[in-house]
Amino acid sequence: MRLLVTGAGGFVGGAVVRHARAQGIPVRAMLRPGGSPATTLGIESVEADLSSESELAGALRDCTAVIHLAAARTARGTRRSVYREVNVEGTRRLLRAAQEAGVSRFVFASTLGVHGFVTTGPIDESTPARPNTAYRESKWLAERLVAMPDDGRMTRTIARLATVVGAEGRNLDSFLETVSRDHLRLLGDGANRIDLIASEDAADGLVRCATMP
Repeated sequence: MRLLVTGAGGFVGGAVVRHARAQGIPVRAMLRPGGSPATTLGIESVEADLSSESELAGALRDCTAVIHLAAARTARGTRRSVYREVNVEGTRRLLRAAQEAGVSRFVFASTLGVHGFVTTGPIDESTPARPNTAYRESKWLAERLVAMPDDGRMTRTIARLATVVGAEGRNLDSFLETVSRDHLRLLGDGANRIDLIASEDAADGLVRCATMP
């Protein structure tokens, strides 16, 4: 098999590429045009944009499985239209290109955030989706595309990730910087919980989704 990892230049994507390589899986890292290949050093890579069907077709050539991590992330000031174009329409294009390329496994990395703020008990696949931000809404809409029935030739998996943490992660930088200054704003009653997953565990789970029955 050959595995294509989109968003391979990112924190989670880099972890997935390294894990797949350690497992002896031939992997191709898909990077944004002009993006840094530092996290995929020594690994086959290709530059492709989710807006270009021809570039996606080239990236998918000879691949049998895809882990789709590329996305417009939560960032202050990002317009809703950007989330829709990258996360929804980009996923639609990649799905179509993967089908045309004969890919047999498609794994979409989503987020537990599609459930919005959860205040009671653990959640599972039956818990309703209530996305409460433009980013989370875009991931939910992309999930619905991935879940649409097709001719059955391509197995599709949706993996909703918790907050991924690790040595190379930057998503908690602002929080840690605030704590380092002995200043922390209290939100809610102080009993708030955030679900965390180590980057190595997230990578292992995603690769399993792409390779196991």
